[in-house]
Amino acid sequence: QTHGRRYYKHTYYKNVCTDSYSMAFWTWTQWEPHLDWMAMNNVNLLLLPSLNELIEYVLYTKHFKLSHDDLATYFVGPAF
Repeated sequence: QTHGRRYYKHTYYKNVCTDSYSMAFWTWTQWEPHLDWMAMNNVNLLLLPSLNELIEYVLYTKHFKLSHDDLATYFVGPAF
């Protein structure tokens, strides 16, 4: 068992380009060891822009009644 001392309340990890360029098409086989690494390194604040896009999509379609076609150019997907 490993014990470490936390100096900060939150440990932030990743940036907005990482998901799009490197991790956009990862499978569970790739994510699982990476999540283990984050846990072992006390990462507790992970940037997830795709989740943010889902929240925005639901907001725009349910609350503002926009269609999928209305939003197609707004959510552009992975960088490549």
